[in-house]
Amino acid sequence: MLEDFEDATIGGLFCTSENKQIDERLVRRVLDLAVEIKQLLLKDGHAFKGRGNAGQVFRHQLETRMRADKELLKHQSLVCALFDWFLRYETIENACDSMDEVSITSYTDWTDWGDGSLLNFKQGYASLLDWFCGQIPARGWIKLDKQVLNIECLRQNLQTGGWLETQGARSYSRPILVRYAPSASQSKGSESNTSNSGTKVGLQTIECNHVIVTTSLGFLKQNYKSLFTPELPETKGQLIRSIGFGTVNKIFLQFERPFWGESDGFKLVWSERDRSEFPAWAYDLIAFDVVRRQPNLLIGWIGGLGARLMEQELDVEIGETCVRILERFLPENCKNKLTRLVGCSCSRWSSNPFVCGSYSFQSMESFEQNVDKLSEPIYDPSENGASKQPMSKSSVKTRTPRILFAGEATAGKLYSTTHGAIISGWREADRLADHLASANDANNKPMVSRVDLKT
Repeated sequence: MLEDFEDATIGGLFCTSENKQIDERLVRRVLDLAVEIKQLLLKDGHAFKGRGNAGQVFRHQLETRMRADKELLKHQSLVCALFDWFLRYETIENACDSMDEVSITSYTDWTDWGDGSLLNFKQGYASLLDWFCGQIPARGWIKLDKQVLNIECLRQNLQTGGWLETQGARSYSRPILVRYAPSASQSKGSESNTSNSGTKVGLQTIECNHVIVTTSLGFLKQNYKSLFTPELPETKGQLIRSIGFGTVNKIFLQFERPFWGESDGFKLVWSERDRSEFPAWAYDLIAFDVVRRQPNLLIGWIGGLGARLMEQELDVEIGETCVRILERFLPENCKNKLTRLVGCSCSRWSSNPFVCGSYSFQSMESFEQNVDKLSEPIYDPSENGASKQPMSKSSVKTRTPRILFAGEATAGKLYSTTHGAIISGWREADRLADHLASANDANNKPMVSRVDLKT
């Protein structure tokens, strides 16, 4: 399913808006210096903690080295432009608007649990989903095109043993009520229909014992106050608000035929004077790379504010702007070979209402908090007092996790990675399985059946 591949985003020709290629030796020296600084931070991160944000630390390290290097000082403006390109490359790696938003503490704590190499799904991410679906009896288990609008943790009726809505007196047989629109396209209209008792009408419901929430952090930022009843504890809400979640988009350009020869693509080294000649979003476009197994395609990488601004444009307009940028930046020998653009397709992750961005990063606001608390479940409020009260470790172990949280933002030091997202799902499944096993042992009952675990 997987194969190794080289990271093409560092390779290629580094070009200026004067149709010139920057000398490869200078490019290599500056990038080696940037990577050396990055490795220093990752290796000895503890020495830099508390020294501000990641952008400040990177720039300080560059200035220190430049003062001691006459060759770098000789090309100072170009060195700074190349280093600025590297920092914008890092904003795409971290899904932030600027490295000044990123905590140096969390930046140096991040890990991928691997050897640094990248992996590629041979048949795309769909192959991973197909594999998972092959392990699940889909009929009756999976509902598609349904937008969950509310997850309510019901209060127990001590007299009847049933479960009551927070507002209203209707009783249910299970403690969690998931309300969803019959189809995602109908969700906005359905959400506005509320009965006098506060219960949403026109929605379908699922009664269950436990829920694992795997939405993106971006979706939670936009919806966490309305998604949960009662509202989440303020400590979790504060974490959701403070952890960073930015946007990275891709622009796929299809040409009549490739014109880039053996090059891995083109890196755009912008100057301040270039800003006024193109739309505001263009300045955050850092590169056009080749696409594996697609000989006629280039992929443009854009992050930060520009990635969000770009989403307001039509694909055809974005394609036309990208051709103008290529005409301005390509070295003359490549520019003369530029072929006709026949198609443009762009991702729009920020505008997607079910994602609202790309992936998370630890911001200057979140690094002082215990971000691991984002993965803590919401326990049954009827056990051991109200859920908002602090509990001892022994008490928490005996409580029932009702609403559980997974996703890359909850994956500790593996945040922003696909494997972190997957592992977080396994973690919550294990948490739930351990609880069910303990509960059955305590009650001297056999393990619940597969059918019981469906919800």
